[in-house]
Amino acid sequence: MSFYKGWGMREVLIKTEEFKDSPLGNIPKDWDVVTLGLLFQIQTGATPLRTKHQSYFAGGTIPWIKTMDLNEGWILDSDEKITEVALKECSVQMLPPKTVLIAMYGGWEQIGRTGILKYPATTNQAISSLVKISSLVESEFVIRALQHGRIRWKAFAASTRKDPNITKDDVVNFLIPLPSLPEQRHIAEILDTVDEAIAHTSSLITKLKQTKAGLLQDLLTRGLDEDGKLRDPQAHPEQFKDSVLGLIPKAWKVKPLSELADVDRGKFTHRPRNDPRFYDGSYPFIQTGDITKTIGGILTTYSQTLNERGITVSREFPINTIAITIAANIADTAILGIPMFFPDSVVGAVVKAPNRSTNNTI
Repeated sequence: MSFYKGWGMREVLIKTEEFKDSPLGNIPKDWDVVTLGLLFQIQTGATPLRTKHQSYFAGGTIPWIKTMDLNEGWILDSDEKITEVALKECSVQMLPPKTVLIAMYGGWEQIGRTGILKYPATTNQAISSLVKISSLVESEFVIRALQHGRIRWKAFAASTRKDPNITKDDVVNFLIPLPSLPEQRHIAEILDTVDEAIAHTSSLITKLKQTKAGLLQDLLTRGLDEDGKLRDPQAHPEQFKDSVLGLIPKAWKVKPLSELADVDRGKFTHRPRNDPRFYDGSYPFIQTGDITKTIGGILTTYSQTLNERGITVSREFPINTIAITIAANIADTAILGIPMFFPDSVVGAVVKAPNRSTNNTI
């Protein structure tokens, strides 16, 4: 269901008479559409001059929120903090708990990011702060409405200005749906429950990744004996030897990757790199970020494609190639599940026979 229909917990197909048209599309008849400026005092923060006044930051205890601190949920702390001196002498303002924050600029990925203060804090000038002045709204609901409307923030940023950003006026005039207070609270509670489940799952994933890292360390340095158990260098030192990689099982060898695989760097020789004439075709063209998202796994998704002109200035690698990043997120790896083209920020290692698996995987 869409935001306006699903959040109202109504069945649109059966009870269409309960809905009406609005500037935001089809919404329940008893909902209003209002601007943020009617519900909140909108203000922006500031950055104390750290180069001239170290006393503004040194030993600070007051949270100072930047766009990178915005986490789409409750903000409990900040990367940097300012001092009481900065609060008194600069134009930063202390904001109360439940203030909703919106990133106005700071890079395309940051625009429209949100957060809500759990405790009093200050912000820099890249953030709009929404301090509630109306009893008709719950901040916990509004942050959800803003997250749903983030695509509209990006539309403002892309279409109205040379540099992608949104302004205080954009925020003041931004439209959101306004159900009754009980329905706002119910909607927020449902989405909070979903977020808690996501956080729990993310925690489990983090723990599993840590477990995997430990297993990799053990398996790739100690190996398994004939019973399928980890070799123990303490109990059986005679089973190990020194190498350039440290202590390894005696039967193991150390070889350069070039002996085991054909290693080639990707390429994209045309400049500028973002020339649209080379893109939007049918040939997968991966970036370092694609590998990072699939790190250690089989890569079949991609963020860009090349057309016939694009593939003439790039290089294709076959299925089962090990893709290795050499820029940005250095040394992340994934295995190609389909043939793909690489830029020069990615190296491909095609394993040679007989080291290649007989089941067509690496």
